[in-house]
Amino acid sequence: MLTALLLINTTGPAIAQIMLPNFVVVMADDLGYGDLGLTGSQLIRTPNLDRLAQNGAHLNSFYSCANVCTVTRGGLLNGQYPIHLNLVSDVARPTNIVHLKANEITSA
Repeated sequence: MLTALLLINTTGPAIAQIMLPNFVVVMADDLGYGDLGLTGSQLIRTPNLDRLAQNGAHLNSFYSCANVCTVTRGGLLNGQYPIHLNLVSDVARPTNIVHLKANEITSA
């Protein structure tokens, strides 16, 4: 599927007629619902995130596949449960070997 998309996008003038949607996924560790200006925070100013939410889709009910950063990021990038990615043993750090395998296909 990815190869077909790359071929379509590199074939010349037809590119201008294809309008693919852009999307941004913002994932933040330890961010509470009320910590953003768009959800009512008076303590923390978040004008850029507020503007993104006002001009796009703001999803306020979302579940992640885990409660810690490494595991959640792996699941989000890959679409699999983290146990299948072998990411549940520790948090990724420069001093350990917790990481996605080099041959994993990700959304990127």
